[in-house]
Amino acid sequence: MKTMIPHPAFPAFCSSLQLKMSVLVVLACLPLLAGCGKGLPATGDVTGKVTVGGKAVSGINKVAFIGADGKILKMSPTMGGNYGMTEVPVGTVRITVRGTAQQPGAQLPKPSNPADPGADMNNNMPDMTSGVSIPAKYANPDNGLTYTVTTGQQTHNIELTP
Repeated sequence: MKTMIPHPAFPAFCSSLQLKMSVLVVLACLPLLAGCGKGLPATGDVTGKVTVGGKAVSGINKVAFIGADGKILKMSPTMGGNYGMTEVPVGTVRITVRGTAQQPGAQLPKPSNPADPGADMNNNMPDMTSGVSIPAKYANPDNGLTYTVTTGQQTHNIELTP
């Protein structure tokens, strides 16, 4: 059996090839490593209640938080004016509150047959006239309402003036 003797340059060639391959693998992985450690932005969960002059508000369509980047998070509060938003980016947000165009003292339609409460759905509708209406100025993002969101859960009641 004949033994092959490697060429004297062969070990240097192999080492050079291995080095080049190692460098290529590291360079190929750099874009993947660049994103590590950043993760998602810090967020907070905000709950609260919207009132006007300390009174419950009826007819709220939307509460919106507008971040410094212009991103808008909206939600529809409950009939009592309670709201809650999750995963709000940390930082100062501007707040808008929009309401319906209801007139103070407006009445809901009366049931068609008061003797039969199940006769129509109006009997099951909440009384929209029990609260106060929302001043239109709060629909504008430059209304002066701001809040600084921190990480975790927090409460921020929104008190509007008539």
